[in-house]
Amino acid sequence: CILLDDSLLSKIAKETAIDAFANEIIVSINQPSKKKQRSDITQFSVRDGLYRNNLLYVPGGACWIQVLQDYLEDPLADHFGVAKTLELVSQGFWWPQS
Repeated sequence: CILLDDSLLSKIAKETAIDAFANEIIVSINQPSKKKQRSDITQFSVRDGLYRNNLLYVPGGACWIQVLQDYLEDPLADHFGVAKTLELVSQGFWWPQS
């Protein structure tokens, strides 16, 4: 697993703050009466970002691309192709499947 630079983590935090999915989850966590609306709410937590099963939530678009690029461009990373890269990324990050 590579370490992401602070600028990308900051970008993820900013995008999470305006992301509709993330906001729905955060409201459900912070307002217990709303927890009944989602059966999977216990899988989520809020720390220095939104996490699902201890995987950092990455909002769509530019953040997804940047996380993938960071993995692909890491000089210490082995390059096993798309499938292996996605598997490695999924060990630390999560985003909803489209």
